[in-house]
Amino acid sequence: TPPAMTPNNGRRRRALLMTTITAASMIRRALSSVSPSDLRISSPATLAFSDPGRRSTAPAAPHRRPRPMPVALRRASLPLPTFGALRFVSLDGIGRGSEFPSHSSSALSASVEISASDDGTVGRHDDEGGGTDEYDWRTDPNLTDRFAIPTISMPSRNVHGATRGPLKSYLVTNMKDLEGVHPRIKAVVDHPESEGGEEKLILLDPATSFVDGEVEVEMSESKSESGDEEGGEDPTLSRLRSYLPGIDRDALLAVASLGGRPGLSRDVSVPPSRQTPSRLLSKLLPTSAHPVPSGFEQVGHIVHLNLKERHIPHRFLIGDVLLDRVRPRVRTILNKRGEVGGPYRTYDAEVLAGIDDTNVEVAEHGVRLRFDLLKVYWCTRLAGERTRMIRNDFGRGQVVADAFCGAGALCVRAALEGGCSVLANDLNPDAVEYCRENAERNGVGG
Repeated sequence: TPPAMTPNNGRRRRALLMTTITAASMIRRALSSVSPSDLRISSPATLAFSDPGRRSTAPAAPHRRPRPMPVALRRASLPLPTFGALRFVSLDGIGRGSEFPSHSSSALSASVEISASDDGTVGRHDDEGGGTDEYDWRTDPNLTDRFAIPTISMPSRNVHGATRGPLKSYLVTNMKDLEGVHPRIKAVVDHPESEGGEEKLILLDPATSFVDGEVEVEMSESKSESGDEEGGEDPTLSRLRSYLPGIDRDALLAVASLGGRPGLSRDVSVPPSRQTPSRLLSKLLPTSAHPVPSGFEQVGHIVHLNLKERHIPHRFLIGDVLLDRVRPRVRTILNKRGEVGGPYRTYDAEVLAGIDDTNVEVAEHGVRLRFDLLKVYWCTRLAGERTRMIRNDFGRGQVVADAFCGAGALCVRAALEGGCSVLANDLNPDAVEYCRENAERNGVGG
C-alpha cells in the first residue's frame, strides 16, 4: 500500500496516487500478456528482469528451506526503467528493536552538570563559574553505584531451600537499582570466614529488608535477651527480626529453622561498565533532558535513535554512552533528522558516534540483504507482516506483484521461501538496484 500522507498535503497525495495507479496498470498489462505457453520449466530457479537483452541464470543459494518452484516467468518488456519483472527469493525482516530498562536514579551532585556541546565536546559545568573543562565520563567515580547489602549467614546445605522458599522475594536479584546490570549480582556468595565452604551468605534487597532502607548491623545483647525474656522468642529469631524488620515474621521463622542468622553487611559496587545506557544517562544528563532516551532500533551495525528536542544539545554524549555499551555488535549511532518523506520515503540522519557508514547487511530466515539505510525505505517492524503474508497468503507457483519492493525483502523471500514468481517495482532507482543485487546474492537473480 502507498505510504500514509498527511491530509493537508493534497498535491503530494495525488502525485503518489497517480504513480501507484500507473504501476498497478503496468503490472496488470504484464500479467495479462502471460499465457500458459509463456511459462517454461527451468532449473535452477531464475529471476527475470525487464532490462532488454539481459537474462542470466544463477544457481540457487544453498538453503535449508524448500527450493523455489522451478518455473521462470518470461521477461516482461515494460517501459518504466525502474520496473523489474522478477523471479524472486524472499528476504524478510532485518534488525531488531530494543529497549533500555527504565531506572529511577538520582543525578550527580547538584553543583555539577555534565553535558555535550554541539561540536561533540563533553564538558563539566561548574555552578560556581569555573567554566567547562574536558570530561571523560568513563573515569568519573561519581557514576559508580555503591550499595550496602544486608546478608543472612546459613549452612550451605540449606541455602537452596531458603532462596527458593521464604527468602525468594527478598533476594538482591529483585533490586530495582540492579536491573540490567551485567554480569548480574549473585544472590549467594561464599562466607569470607567459613572454612571448607560450609557457610554461605545470602544477599538481600535492602528495600524489602530494612525499614526505610536503613542498615542496622550492630545488635545489642540486652535487646535480644529482653525479647527472649518478655515473649519467650528464640534468640536467633529475635536477632533476625531486629536486623531485618522489613521481612515477614513467618519467613524469618523459616530462615531461623534452617540455621540462618544475621550476616555481615556487604558493600557492592557497580561501575559504569556494568550499567545500562539509560541508568548512565539518567545521571549524566541534566534534569531538563529527562526522561532520558528509552529505546532504539538496530539495523545491521547501526543503532537508530529518534531523539526528542530536549535531548538534541546532548546528542553526542548520548551517542557516545550508547556506543560504549553496545559495541562491538554496533559500530554506528545515528539520529534521525526530520520525518520520513520525499518521493522515495527516505530520511536524513546525523552520525552521533562511531564510523560514518550507512551501508548495512541484514539477515532474516537465511536470506541476506545489503543496502544503504539512507537511500531506501526500511522498516524493521514490517518483518512480522512479511512472514505472515508468505505463510498465509502466498502459494507455490503463484505470481506475486510487489509494487513497492524497496530493497527486496518481501520479493526475495516470496521466491525463495514461498516458491513464487515475482514482479517487482519501485519508483526509487536505488531501491531497484539493491533489489536486483540482493536477488542475485541469494541465488534467484536473472
